[in-house]
Formats: sequence, C-alpha cells, structure tokens
Amino acid sequence: SDLAEPKSISHNHTFGEDTNDSEVLLSMLSHLSQKACKRLREASLSTRTLTLTIRYQGFDTYTRARTLAAPTNLDSDIFATIQNLFHEHRNVKRKVRLLGVALGSFSHGNDQLDLLDGEKRAKLEKLAKTTDGLRDRFGFDSVQFGGSIRHEERSANEGWGVRETRRKNEAADEKRQRKPGKNRATESDF
Repeated sequence: SDLAEPKSISHNHTFGEDTNDSEVLLSMLSHLSQKACKRLREASLSTRTLTLTIRYQGFDTYTRARTLAAPTNLDSDIFATIQNLFHEHRNVKRKVRLLGVALGSFSHGNDQLDLLDGEKRAKLEKLAKTTDGLRDRFGFDSVQFGGSIRHEERSANEGWGVRETRRKNEAADEKRQRKPGKNRATESDF
C-alpha cells in the first residue's frame, strides 16, 4: 500500500532541564535537522520551507520560517538555514525548554537549482545516501555530523565523524573485516 505523501516532516526535542547552553542547543538542532533530512530523502522529496520552533521556560513558544530560493534535501543546506533562524530569533537571556525543526513545501527528487557546483553537490548527495544506509543498518546514532556530536565526544571525533558502534555490533564486526577509517568522512572530502 502506497503511503500518502507527508504535508510536513518535523522533529522536536524537550530538554529534561531547561538550558541556555548554546553548544547543547545547536547540537540538538543539528541532530533534529539530520533526522528530518533522512525522512525527507526516504520519501524522495526536497523541501523549500524550513521552520524553527523554540519554546522557552514558561512555555512561550515561537516559530520562525524561511523559504529557500531552491528546493534541497541536503543536511548542510537545511542545518545552515535552521542555524541562521536560531541565531536571528533566539532570546539568549531565556532558557530553552523545547526545540523543533519542521520541513514543508515539498517537491519531488533533485529538481534543485545548483547553489553549489555540480561536483560538490554530487559528493554531498553521495555522502547523504551512504549516511542513510549506515543509519538504516546500525541505527540513527551510528553516524553523526560534527555539529550534533556532544562536547565530550567531540575530542575523540573531530569534525564529521562516525561514532564507534562496535560494542553494539560485535557479532557483525567479527563477520566483516573493517578497514580503519573506512566509514569516516571529513570536510576535506567535500
């Protein structure tokens, strides 16, 4: 049975404790953006309208949207826009309770104008496809881009990195010979 095309894709996170730690907030926005992007690509869609939701302590909730010049399904495009909205609209004096990322105004496939040169876009699309495949196989958290790796983990995984999944997948690891660093992508690959 064919699933109906979604009208929007959104991911929210409520913090256990309200926070105004910028690193924690941006890390969560990166994580939410990546989750939304993966669902977008699974549906073979691109998005033009991105919405950021910020709920502060005291439950005041604000949403801010931006429409892109061209549709995209790439994590880097979407997170850059969400990050800009956050920096423009966040009240730094207030603690945040909830963050949300929503994508809308969908179109099919890769009918995106080339904001990047073709070769760079092709590499990013290949990275996105590879990342999605690894996440399907080992779980969403098996691959995290640098922006969403928490501070304690970042020293071990500078930049874009794949967190070790060996503990969870020892049996799978024994079956396949893994070349060191094979699943690592670095910014220099772009």
